[in-house]
Amino acid sequence: VALVSTAVEVPLVTFDGADGTGALTDWFALVDPVMGGQSTGTWTVNEDESYGSLDGEVKDVPSLSAPGFVTAGALGSFPDASSAIDGGLVLNIR
Repeated sequence: VALVSTAVEVPLVTFDGADGTGALTDWFALVDPVMGGQSTGTWTVNEDESYGSLDGEVKDVPSLSAPGFVTAGALGSFPDASSAIDGGLVLNIR
């Protein structure tokens, strides 16, 4: 008896949004403006080398005496990855 396992690859994001994936060109920086947050951030796209870059500075929120946040996000729909539910998540970052 042999147990055969096959990996299912489901690309969620590509640089150009090919094949129904989310496009890096649609992403943006999100910061903490609620409750007096002072963090800053930008999302830029390198068209020549096909990658996106998040650059930011997290600062304490004075009213909370706690750190704020900087993150990248995108609105839209992404491919259904439920076929890979039994597998692991591989995140390729340049």
